[in-house]
Amino acid sequence: MFGIEVDFGYSPRFFERDQSSGLIARSNVTTLTGNVIVAAPLSVTRDSLRPFFVGGAGLIHIGIDDVVGLLPVNSNLVGIDVGGGALGRLTNRTSVRFELRYFRTVTEDTDVVAFGPSRLSFWRAAVGVFLKY
Repeated sequence: MFGIEVDFGYSPRFFERDQSSGLIARSNVTTLTGNVIVAAPLSVTRDSLRPFFVGGAGLIHIGIDDVVGLLPVNSNLVGIDVGGGALGRLTNRTSVRFELRYFRTVTEDTDVVAFGPSRLSFWRAAVGVFLKY
């Protein structure tokens, strides 16, 4: 029912458009969070999909290089994530995992020129394989 995890995510070209005329040359967002997972008990779900909730905190890195090189951003910020999903059991040791998670920086980014506080928030959907030892 309860578990812990470390989640790592890397998103290249996070702030870039498909057009080559944009001002951003390169960008990325990297997340590293420690999370607590709470899942529905097996006695309730049996062999069907097992819903779970996840939440935690960690580091969100933002990297942006602009074409001119005037306003580069290279920031490490404290962030949180919350979400949920479902586990579908394939075998006794293997499950498929579907989830939707919301990330948000808690601290403000002082490297970005903006009108007011500058915080990053985004959603991420993921599908993965869960292995039990």
